Amino acid sequence: MVDRNFSSLFHSLLFFFHSIPLQSFQVPETVREAYTGVLAKGAAAEAEWNIVFAAYAEKVLCAIELCLVFLIFACRFLIVF
Repeated sequence: MVDRNFSSLFHSLLFFFHSIPLQSFQVPETVREAYTGVLAKGAAAEAEWNIVFAAYAEKVLCAIELCLVFLIFACRFLIVF
């Protein structure tokens, strides 16, 4: 009995929502005009960020390499003595 009532309710809801016509999503022209240059500004900011980050990463990698060289030298020194 419960299954039949649920089934009829489900079918009623399905019919109701399928009877509503679908509307497409429209972006107003004023919004499009307002955000025309945003994509270009974002791309320029990302390019600048990539340059800054690459310089930072290079400095960090150099520091890590120096630390590793120092550790290897220190380990060799400790092994010898």
